[in-house]
Amino acid sequence: KRRKAKSPKEILSIAVSAFVVVLCAISFVVTYQEQYGRFPTLQELFGQFGLSQQVVTDIPTEVLQEGTSVHFIDVGQADATLILSNGETCLIDAGDLDSSTALLQYLDGMGIKTLDYLVMTHPHADHIGSMDDVLENYSVEQVILPDFSLAPTPTSKIFQRVIDLIGQKQIPTVTAQAGQSYPLGNGELKILAEGVKTDNYNNLSPVIKFQQSDFSVLFTGDAEVEVEKQAL
Repeated sequence: KRRKAKSPKEILSIAVSAFVVVLCAISFVVTYQEQYGRFPTLQELFGQFGLSQQVVTDIPTEVLQEGTSVHFIDVGQADATLILSNGETCLIDAGDLDSSTALLQYLDGMGIKTLDYLVMTHPHADHIGSMDDVLENYSVEQVILPDFSLAPTPTSKIFQRVIDLIGQKQIPTVTAQAGQSYPLGNGELKILAEGVKTDNYNNLSPVIKFQQSDFSVLFTGDAEVEVEKQAL
């Protein structure tokens, strides 16, 4: 059968749509380059149009069930780190406001149903932006928070939503303080230093160490020089 030729109106509509997409892509690239000083990756560009998808690396079943793995999840210019150890789980931070799809895809891909710990290093949006979606979609056993008494009370809507959800779900919370330790699978989370008195929320970030025999990883949120000095 002969394919029906497109009408001039259909051709014009397709051309206009393509032109708009190209303009949006150029605008995003220019804005991104001005903000971050580099061009976005293809995944970040696709993500702008809802086309990105987290690719979960194949990890042997025995490692996921009994071993330890640390996952620095790709959430663009934001932070989200997953620790798996002998079947227990800890998520440190939860990306930005637009990280939800990528973050939840990754957690689902790893078969996550419950988080033993959810850690908020500090209340900036690029660390808690999708934390409300995490709380809505997974069972959380305990939340570890920074010491908010050291800084002015955060007033952002996303922060308030996260705190409200924690309260609604009656999830136990603890304030990170130096010397605390929390068992996690084959190892433990150790709080080496809490934040410092500040009006810069970056410096609320505690210094956290995951230790398992001769393997360890240090997590510092966005802690700056003042916290580093205290930790040392």
